[in-house]
Amino acid sequence: MYTVKILPSGLSFSVSENETVLQAALRQGFKFPYACDNGACYACEGKLIAGKIKFRNSDQIIPAPETEDENKFITTLFCMAVPQTNLVIEVKKLLAPNEMPLRKAACQIKSVTPLGRDVKIVKLLLPAGKKFDYLPGQYLEAILPKNGKCAFSIANAPGGREIELHIRHLADGASSDELDDWLQNESILKVELPKGDCILKPANENTLVFLAGSTGFAPFKAMLEHAFNTGRKQKMVLYWGGRSVDDIYLHTLLQEWDKKHSHFNYIPVISEPDKQTQWSGRTGLVHLAVLEDFHSLSQGIEVYAGGSPGMVYAALDAFKEKGLPEDHMYSDIFAYAPRE
Repeated sequence: MYTVKILPSGLSFSVSENETVLQAALRQGFKFPYACDNGACYACEGKLIAGKIKFRNSDQIIPAPETEDENKFITTLFCMAVPQTNLVIEVKKLLAPNEMPLRKAACQIKSVTPLGRDVKIVKLLLPAGKKFDYLPGQYLEAILPKNGKCAFSIANAPGGREIELHIRHLADGASSDELDDWLQNESILKVELPKGDCILKPANENTLVFLAGSTGFAPFKAMLEHAFNTGRKQKMVLYWGGRSVDDIYLHTLLQEWDKKHSHFNYIPVISEPDKQTQWSGRTGLVHLAVLEDFHSLSQGIEVYAGGSPGMVYAALDAFKEKGLPEDHMYSDIFAYAPRE
């Protein structure tokens, strides 16, 4: 068994005895450029930086040159190369198993539907005839002429041309104002996708707890839709918190999912209920509702969290005290708003 390290990405994977570099990469889910697997197309061409290989059906050992001169590195076809040692190679278009090619698109603005106090559900149509892939939980960036890029989670499961976004208006945000104006007056929105590593992981025996604050629910809607569409029977619980009932802007949909899917439970939590709405459900901070329902988080639990950084880190601290391993809680917040 040998290890292959890929430059410039820094990714690595293992290769079994008598297995080519390409075969090993594809077996482990890497998106390695190739077309023929027999040395005819040159799509899998790259450089051998360090280590030794031999070609299929040959006993000749080929070592990488001992040099730092890039012009002297060996160019080879990795569909033919069988490692004889650990390798360092250069392949510029290789993607990791969960990585999707980043693409820009001019999307048609299909509909803009106000919900709750300050949320709009925006539906976009990706260009016809082109393939755009993403994973449940990833986000896109809308590209604005004046204020640049702003990120929004994709709120529907992959498949088809339609993209759903849940956009909350920020009273003091220049980007928010520009985007509102654009959605009202334009027919096309430019986006870049997909981005983000907080994705729905393969099914296991753990209970999945989704902890959402306001529009932090959006990526979990995509994850849940994907789970339902693919017949996933893992136990799942969604806690959705808001200051008022209006912040739970798809309450009826979640109630329907709760009734339809026996392995899914929906628990809305309102922190500041007003008397006029006559709210009879759970109240308080949403992460405290999780602690009330689970006596221990030390095993059998994985948490996906979405909302403000303050909410997510408060939940992380409280859940760790209750025994949740830190690597069992996932959130995009950890990437774009890390603690100092």
